[in-house]
Amino acid sequence: MTEDIAVAVDGSPESLVAVRWAAEEAALRRACLRLVDVTEGPEVLGRTHLLVLGCRGGGGPTGALAGATGPSLVGTLRRPVVLVPDTVPDVSGRPAVVVLGLRPRHASRPLLEFAFREADLRGGGLRVVRAWHVPAGRVTTEAAGPGPVRELRAGRADELDAALAPWRERFPSVPVSAEPVTGSPAFQLVYASTDAALLVVGRRRRPYPVGSRLGPVAHAVLHHAAVPVAVVPHG
Repeated sequence: MTEDIAVAVDGSPESLVAVRWAAEEAALRRACLRLVDVTEGPEVLGRTHLLVLGCRGGGGPTGALAGATGPSLVGTLRRPVVLVPDTVPDVSGRPAVVVLGLRPRHASRPLLEFAFREADLRGGGLRVVRAWHVPAGRVTTEAAGPGPVRELRAGRADELDAALAPWRERFPSVPVSAEPVTGSPAFQLVYASTDAALLVVGRRRRPYPVGSRLGPVAHAVLHHAAVPVAVVPHG
């Protein structure tokens, strides 16, 4: 079955930027492109392989997607959603790298398949970021020599390699760089994606008393990243 990409339009400048990005994505995937009215609601917007929304640079959805509608929409749909900032940088002339935020225990098939496929389509490689916080009370200076923190980092690297191994075999032509880093996951992802073509984060499907929502990392990334951000539901 031919894939289709839908882009939500409301007449705003941001949605026009999103239309251009979606058209390029459709050409990469050899997919059909549909323009849909944002007022059609989640039922209609969710009937697609990929939904593209426009947003202001460093912010959430705008226009008819602003306020409560935007975040709740991204946190509800069962399909991947890409938010494209109106200030999306020009990556022509340099490798179109895809950045993936990954926690190995949440390394689900939909998330990894989406990221590897996007990297394969663009040909610029995949940069995997696994950010983690040093537990309180641990020695944090590298000058202290081999110790708990270095051992923890090595353990995180092993977990990352194990999660990526089958996907490296499936996509042998995709160059992959992966290294665990300490610090805020949202900050590290935004920093790592400054020169990227796309940033990919996951959203776990969880039951909540009232609808669904984004996790704190995905929410922060959507409001601070300067590049298109793909939110992939999984779990």
